[in-house]
Amino acid sequence: MNCSNIKKRQRKSKKRRRALYDIGKKHVKDNYAVIVIDNSDIAKPSSKKLEALTDIRDGSTGEITKGYQTIEAAVLSESNKMPLPIYQKVFSAAEEGFVSETQENLALLKKLVS
Repeated sequence: MNCSNIKKRQRKSKKRRRALYDIGKKHVKDNYAVIVIDNSDIAKPSSKKLEALTDIRDGSTGEITKGYQTIEAAVLSESNKMPLPIYQKVFSAAEEGFVSETQENLALLKKLVS
């Protein structure tokens, strides 16, 4: 997949993340809510041609393999019986502009307080 396709997918993904965030903000009006942030991975050990594959630590096996990292956030509140997802992102250290996993976490936190 070429660079223009990756950028197009990133724009669509950004719109989806914004929609999730807006839904979460609309439904959580409690004065007290807990935000759970989860960093995880998507292991793709057999893949050879997926764009931006990079080495990750597979959380299920503990082994280093090819794949992607993820970050997700959900809100837990007194009025909702189930966690409400408000942010999801799949990213790769091989992507152009990637700085670090910590930077991805900070970007999520900035988004949540804006």
